[in-house]
Amino acid sequence: MAFLKLHSTKLIVFIASCGCVACDQGSSASPPASEDAWGQPTTHPAQLFFASDCSPKVRDGVQLGLAKAAALWGQYGPLEYWVMGTDEEAGQALIRSFCDRRTELKNEVWGGCMSHHQEEASQHNMLSYLRVGQEAIKRNQPSSAMGRNGQREWGLHIFASSYPFGFDRLFDHVYPEEEIKTLFHEYFHAVQHAHLFTKEHAQREALLGPTWFVEGGAEYMALKGTATLWASGQLPRTQGYALPSFKERMRSILLDGKRYWQENCPDLHLSQMTYDHPCTHAAYSLGAWGHAWLAHRAGPDPYLDLFLPSVERLGWDSAFQHAFGLTPEAFDEAFHAFLLKETEEQLAILPDI
Repeated sequence: MAFLKLHSTKLIVFIASCGCVACDQGSSASPPASEDAWGQPTTHPAQLFFASDCSPKVRDGVQLGLAKAAALWGQYGPLEYWVMGTDEEAGQALIRSFCDRRTELKNEVWGGCMSHHQEEASQHNMLSYLRVGQEAIKRNQPSSAMGRNGQREWGLHIFASSYPFGFDRLFDHVYPEEEIKTLFHEYFHAVQHAHLFTKEHAQREALLGPTWFVEGGAEYMALKGTATLWASGQLPRTQGYALPSFKERMRSILLDGKRYWQENCPDLHLSQMTYDHPCTHAAYSLGAWGHAWLAHRAGPDPYLDLFLPSVERLGWDSAFQHAFGLTPEAFDEAFHAFLLKETEEQLAILPDI
């Protein structure tokens, strides 16, 4: 079963300081990607870049989370993961290191890269991740942002993250386990993208599918993957923390998603919840349940075993029907009816982990 297939993996760690990238081991640049390399599990290590104010717990936690996710689903690359802290000077140094690297690998012109990633009003640039962490500290309220920001044209999976404060236990109710789950979520986006070979942006967007499918898929796989590894002792647990079970976590996002849906967009079906719609939040949580419903119907792991290997060849709609045994339209109607059932009946479809 592909979901439980383990692969060997290793990572290279870098720390940005004073505008440069200091390498702990290996070279500073990944081997250039090729058409043959894209989409195939690789032996080239993933590369992690940290602002110099990131603690050892943050560096170790990110390294562990990505290594375990890659071991579970296959190591795809070349992959870079950039992590901000909250110190302004250290953050600016990481931005310079990012643009140095983009120039070194001939992805971007240095001046254009710096202009974009230092722009205050821009979303999902490097500075925005620094600001999210700073605001969380200023307001004493946990908030985080992560994203896959690489381009297929570069042959790279590039991720960036705000300060993952759960590893430092900065807030009493936020634990490292939640940060690990988030890392699994982000890494699964690399798995999704690695199965798409076209460089045409519009075609890639169409093949990824709707918001609920992309984000809900990453969330479900992250929740299920981490639960499986915690149950088998392959992921560490925080001492004294009563880690919620898989069903408890799924119950939580179900209730949250249904409440948000019923209060803000009760007339919408899952397929209508897009990134730019006010109900995007529900698309993540209810999308994860959409994948749980599909796995219960077509199981044990149709997303990895059937959908992803066929989507580029068949197109999203046909690959969906091939993997899950019904059309996207039929799913949308059936799942809408499922969401109206009682919570205990909904929870009954989940596997025991």
